[in-house]
Amino acid sequence: MNHPTLTKNFIAEGAVAARRFIVHGSADGQVAQASGVSGAIVGVSDELGAADTERLDAHLAGVPEVEYGATITRGQRLTADADGKAIPAVEQTAQAVVAGGAAGDFTVTGLLTTDTLVSVQLFAGAGTDVTDIANLTAEFSITAAATISNTGGTASTSGKLLVTYQRVPRIAGQAMVSGVAGDIGAVLLGAH
Repeated sequence: MNHPTLTKNFIAEGAVAARRFIVHGSADGQVAQASGVSGAIVGVSDELGAADTERLDAHLAGVPEVEYGATITRGQRLTADADGKAIPAVEQTAQAVVAGGAAGDFTVTGLLTTDTLVSVQLFAGAGTDVTDIANLTAEFSITAAATISNTGGTASTSGKLLVTYQRVPRIAGQAMVSGVAGDIGAVLLGAH
């Protein structure tokens, strides 16, 4: 079935397999194969793909075909897996335990500036005994990659912080047909 698309020619930055989500390359006029849920997806590679530095047609709008990397249900929002294949776009919740300290910056390994801070709970006590729990969420914000801050807020030297955050993947579009990993399906690019 023919699905009209807006197609533009680029230079492949690294090998790009056929029918995979793509992201901007490091220079103008280049694209690379998407490699996870956090990159800004700009389109889908054509049915041929390309080796590093070769020319590549990329579909930037419309309903191109994409390879599925998981079970997909028609209507689901899609993002890219580590191989650029389409997978369901699902919010991910993560938690980290951070040693307390003076009010200020705290390192949360893995945290991105695009994540959403859900809660920061102070578990206070001596040794392994928790004697108090305080919700400090309103005091904290994400200030940089791997960093939350409550400068001027409550000191947490008496315990540990439980930091909960959500990661919302970049949405490439919406599945037009259901399928399983390895199937070729159609995606309406830009539909959220």
